[in-house]
Amino acid sequence: MSSWYRSFAGVQDAAGAVALDEIKFESWTLSISCYVLPPLQEGISPLPEAITVFERALT
Repeated sequence: MSSWYRSFAGVQDAAGAVALDEIKFESWTLSISCYVLPPLQEGISPLPEAITVFERALT
């Protein structure tokens, strides 16, 4: 991981390297989710469906 920092490179699904202009555009927010998107995974149910399955499992 330190190589990511030294190379100042973005790593898909893990790290982002952005210019100050982009951080300024995001109102100086340093939240990771503003710059690095989570990996897209197949087979994940939509939240309402997952909640229904979970509630049924509790009964």
